[in-house]
Amino acid sequence: MSMKFLLEKETGYDNVEGVGFPSIQGCMAIGYQVSDGIFGFHNAGHSATDKFDTRAKKWADWVLAHPKGRNPGLALYGVTFARTNERGYSQPPVGNWKAELKTFAARLGHTGPIFGYDLSLHFHDRTPKPSAYVQISKEGSGYSIFVKEWYQSAKDGLAKGDYVATVDFKNLDWAGAAKMCTGVDQTGLTRAFPERLGGGV
Repeated sequence: MSMKFLLEKETGYDNVEGVGFPSIQGCMAIGYQVSDGIFGFHNAGHSATDKFDTRAKKWADWVLAHPKGRNPGLALYGVTFARTNERGYSQPPVGNWKAELKTFAARLGHTGPIFGYDLSLHFHDRTPKPSAYVQISKEGSGYSIFVKEWYQSAKDGLAKGDYVATVDFKNLDWAGAAKMCTGVDQTGLTRAFPERLGGGV
């Protein structure tokens, strides 16, 4: 399996299967599709508006230094609990969700479409809102978003191995990381239909 599973503050690139994000609640799962693959970033914290640019620049620096990072950008994706504001934005939360993703797009030099999926809609009948597993999977020439509940228990099927940074995977903030996710239980994923948040054609 080549899919990159990204825990908090981890970034990765894959051009075969996609990127998966265990335990998205106050975080945002970000995907950046280029002409040959997708970059992912598990963006934990930094939800204050004055933190957007610092975080976006740090990730963009990693992406643009990658061998595929300057390939034409096709789409930017951001998945979080926006309308119920588990992310912790200042008001208005949806406006700041869009603003955060536009900041990432600017740092990447991405002028194409920006798509988002609000996990509040997926779990609209649940209070309090659960954590979610988010997966952006390759389908044909594009990518699709899939979601399921993340239980924070053995039901998640979380497997870990020794942390190894590579050209395609890194923890952006913690040089002392010891373990990385090597797999999750992917049964029960349901398709999510994103909305257009900004960007060009």
